[in-house]
Amino acid sequence: MLDIFYHMMKYPVPQPQGQFAWLETSKEVEREEQSNRSWDTAVSPIMSEYLTYITNYARLYQSIPFVEQIYLCNSIAFNALHPESDIDIVIIAKPGRMRLARAWSWLMFSGLGLKRFGGKKIKRFCLSFYIDREHTNLYPIALQPYDIYLCYWIAHLVPLYSANTSYINSIYQSNHRVTNFIPNIQLSQNIYLGNELIIGENRFKRTMEKLFG
Repeated sequence: MLDIFYHMMKYPVPQPQGQFAWLETSKEVEREEQSNRSWDTAVSPIMSEYLTYITNYARLYQSIPFVEQIYLCNSIAFNALHPESDIDIVIIAKPGRMRLARAWSWLMFSGLGLKRFGGKKIKRFCLSFYIDREHTNLYPIALQPYDIYLCYWIAHLVPLYSANTSYINSIYQSNHRVTNFIPNIQLSQNIYLGNELIIGENRFKRTMEKLFG
């Protein structure tokens, strides 16, 4: 099932061991015998370049009011980067503050010239996905009767930023139905790019939340 999906999406097919760790669990296999799914030698040659670029904006992620978490998704999480790739992110907003989170994200990414716009997309952030922390279960909007892509999209989310670590695994756990399609998946982070998880909030963010909250 895994290989069929990757071939269908024209993504590299994971092989045992390596940078992209995919933990497989099985009732028939003891814990110590579990293996990793990864792309190993097939990791995109520009992956480290993109990760360095993304990490350079750690202070920005800590500054956006009403944003609790940010996840990497799509091409970078599927090891499908190419020289003209943008950077897709999922933004988790504080409960009841999604419109404010969207407004501030748009303002700050655009103000720094980092937002994808028109034909300008190389290393630009694509702000396409916003979710309220209390509504991270995405299955009500899944395509019917089966949405194969959604389960792999959720399983490949990679944490980039979190205001704190309390809710870091909530998006995986609230979408536990991914196990209907990927029985061996764990309901926590599955893909590891080697990026550092950025944690915390700065004074600007706290001040703006008090003023606009």
